[in-house]
Amino acid sequence: MRFCLNRLFSIFLKIQMQRLIVLIPIRMGGYDIVVECNDGNRKRKIYFECKLRGDNLNLRDIAANVIIAFNEGAVALVVFTNYNYTKQADEHLQHFHRKTILNIKIVIGEQINQLVEVCGATVSENLTSLIGPKKSNTNLFDTILKIDLSADELYHQFLYKQWDDDRECGKEFYLSSRNKGLLVSVRNFLTQGGLVAISGVIGCGKRTFCKAVTQDLNYISIRIDASLHRLQESLLLDILLTIWGIPGKDIIDDFTVDHVDVILERLARKYPDEQILDILRHLFGDKTIKGINNEQYNIRVCEYILYILNLHHPVLPHLFYIYNLEYAPGEIRTLLIYFITRLQDHKIPCIILGNQEEYDLQGQRMLDFQTIFKPLKRFNFIKLYLYTKEEAIEYIKHCRPAISGYLARMIVDRVGIRQGNLTMFLRYLDNTRIPLEDYQRIKSEIETLPLNHIPALTHKVMESYRCICRELFYILFLLRGKVAENLLGRLGISLVYADKLVEEDILVYHNEWYVCANPVVWSVVEDWGKESSPEIRRFARKILEICGEQKNPAYETDAYLQKYLGQWEEAGKNLQQHILQLRESRQLDALIDSYDVAIELAEKQQKDIQVLDYMIQQIEILVIKKEILSEKAGARLAELNELLRGHFHQGVPQYFYFAYDYFIAKRDFKNGIYDTDSGCGAMLKDYYEKALCGIYTDNTDDWLGKLCYQYALCVKESQGNDAAWVIFQELRRLLPDSFTIRREYYSHLGCMKFYSEPSEAFACFCKIVDLFKDNPALCALPFHEYVDIAMAKLLEGDACYAEKLAQKAVSVCEANRVIDEWGRALNIQGCALVHLDRSVEAVDLFKESYRMLKTSGYKLFSWRSQLNYIQHALNCEQKTELLAEELQDAYECFLSLFRNKINTLVKNDPEGFVYTREYHGLLLFGVCIRKMNFQRRIKPFQDFEIVSIRNKYNRDLKGVIHHPEKVLCGSPYFRTGTILMMG
Repeated sequence: MRFCLNRLFSIFLKIQMQRLIVLIPIRMGGYDIVVECNDGNRKRKIYFECKLRGDNLNLRDIAANVIIAFNEGAVALVVFTNYNYTKQADEHLQHFHRKTILNIKIVIGEQINQLVEVCGATVSENLTSLIGPKKSNTNLFDTILKIDLSADELYHQFLYKQWDDDRECGKEFYLSSRNKGLLVSVRNFLTQGGLVAISGVIGCGKRTFCKAVTQDLNYISIRIDASLHRLQESLLLDILLTIWGIPGKDIIDDFTVDHVDVILERLARKYPDEQILDILRHLFGDKTIKGINNEQYNIRVCEYILYILNLHHPVLPHLFYIYNLEYAPGEIRTLLIYFITRLQDHKIPCIILGNQEEYDLQGQRMLDFQTIFKPLKRFNFIKLYLYTKEEAIEYIKHCRPAISGYLARMIVDRVGIRQGNLTMFLRYLDNTRIPLEDYQRIKSEIETLPLNHIPALTHKVMESYRCICRELFYILFLLRGKVAENLLGRLGISLVYADKLVEEDILVYHNEWYVCANPVVWSVVEDWGKESSPEIRRFARKILEICGEQKNPAYETDAYLQKYLGQWEEAGKNLQQHILQLRESRQLDALIDSYDVAIELAEKQQKDIQVLDYMIQQIEILVIKKEILSEKAGARLAELNELLRGHFHQGVPQYFYFAYDYFIAKRDFKNGIYDTDSGCGAMLKDYYEKALCGIYTDNTDDWLGKLCYQYALCVKESQGNDAAWVIFQELRRLLPDSFTIRREYYSHLGCMKFYSEPSEAFACFCKIVDLFKDNPALCALPFHEYVDIAMAKLLEGDACYAEKLAQKAVSVCEANRVIDEWGRALNIQGCALVHLDRSVEAVDLFKESYRMLKTSGYKLFSWRSQLNYIQHALNCEQKTELLAEELQDAYECFLSLFRNKINTLVKNDPEGFVYTREYHGLLLFGVCIRKMNFQRRIKPFQDFEIVSIRNKYNRDLKGVIHHPEKVLCGSPYFRTGTILMMG
């Protein structure tokens, strides 16, 4: 068969064929052929799957082959087989054909024989018997999946897909004169691969504007509703299914192990990235794979998506359309923001929609797109305006020409000038069948509304549907604003109602999900759902029953439904399983929300120890997210303290108190309080000494290790590295199995070796990164160490490699939006560029670095990049009056952090102090003061107790200005004529 089909394809595509690649036999049987064809100046690929079957073709086989074909860069999938498919399967396949961007053709049985005759190829008798007419019944129904053998140039049917054009081409969208003026410029910007962020208040017409922009653009639109997803895995699957055109997750769930193996084996030949292969295998259902959600996850995922998009560009160009980003959990938002920036690197156009803060009913902070995406080269921010009064009247007349000018003005005076309000009210009039000439009745309807009030109008319009869609609204309430299409069918809810609500902009339909269109709609649904009803409870039980039949457990959905039904114990168990999933996949924002519910459920059951445990776990997540100073952390700590003190000696594990004290100490440290003789510092010292004496030995969940490590950090910041090193050595001996101590031991050793033996420091930080590969615990990922690795290499003298490592650290931190470490990485990259004599580029990086660090509140590092920026901006002759304010700000930060430490170091070891970072910092402040002739409030000899080294300081300062290479010879902070603040 292989030889015969090779011959057939050679004849069939002889005009266009450039190359024919026969792939090895596939695990599911048969073998595949990829044909490359010329199409003018473009190359197109056709993927042929050739397989003898023992039964009918099914949807999952086609879906698996679509993924394989897409990964091959093919524009078409052609299946040659000997068995047909049923009428029902044909309907599913045709739906599939309409969704996917690939052209799908199925050549079965007798059509293969007919094609052989048309092409004049020779086929063996054995093959003819296998593909005879009795194996085919495709004449029983017409299908777009068949080829038309009577047409000229048959290959056109493979290369070019006939689209069922469901775009709103030719439709005239009403836009205000101001918004209409933006239309052409936005289209042009998108065709150049730009990012357009469209912002405006709810109801200003953002979606209408987007439809008008995209209706005539020749792009394949990929819509992403960010609010649909709680997990990164769910978002990734949604994006891939949309790109592949696979109509639902159910098809993926039906894949066998063989399907998955074949897909990944084929991908590995072209894209040999082990991590993305593991991520996809996990995505396809293999939950035994662990540890994939590491610091590289976002990078790997985005690179793979960009790889498959670029395979199809420019033959099948894509445009991304992302909305509800502000309502997504933090990890989803982070992944999408990084993905959007990577799209711009590849000139793939993207539109994002954002609401201006107005009806923020979910308590979310709106995103500032201008700040987030300002660094991108191709970024355009568009603010849409509300109609003027005259435009609003014109819009009403455009939508309903029969309405008189008098009535239009009456509507606008009460309903307002928002397009959304006006559209909703006009549809309300249609649905209630109020005659447009009945002014009095319309007036009475209008007068029931508050002036220009979206929630009131939304409630009024939705109320008109409540009598016919009550059950649908109850289901939306139970499922928190979104419901799958197939679930509605199983619950006996007609999709006609759901589709009608989509038409009315009450719901949005996306990838077989019906979703509340905005927070205002959800607030109405939520209010209705709070009304206790036997009907709501009946639906809750029915949904639970259906969820129980699913292949993959829906722990979160089950828990929320059981909570509603008052089944608290069962809800708690399911929520605990969901929490384990979230911890494994590092979905920290979703974890924080889930712990709120878990605490509530445990309180209802009066399980006090479990309440304490959940509180501790939640605060631990806030520490990992660097939000220990947040209002939420403070409130939860106050509750935890009250409960712990109220249950003293009542069976509360000792390590609960360890955890609480660690959190309190962590807050003090973040606030720059390092003193170990009072307050939390003294408490930490007590823990350390009692651990040394054997009084404290319980290191459950590493809380004792964390307390002792926190003490060592306070000693480091208040007394210096040597004093802290003594403590770390004792802790390594005392708690050899503590992950925290191991990590921080190597970190501190690396810090101490930075300047004397940077190659050893490099090895220490690499060892820390390796530690995380074998650590199953949920803890802060090694973003800090990625920066330290780059710094060590720079101190070793290899600036070129250091710049590459710093760029890698920048990428990892950017991909995870770890702003503080991102800022550190930019500072090290800037230092490497200075070393490479590229100071002008470095100035921009230093500036971006310290602004990030100040935004994140990371004072320990912000002064360093700020000081680097000031001295190199001075060298580039930037305005000194602006830099003077920066210098004062950096000095005040330096003073608040290091007054006590510098005083202690100068008192105990004045000779050793002159080799420290802090001494070099004082010198650099002096250099900048002299260059700017700026004194003001920067007076080191008054602010610090350093009179004993005054003469040394003044000599060094003079020398640094005139002959730095002599004064700073051998100093690790001296590079290419300047002092560089690193760390």
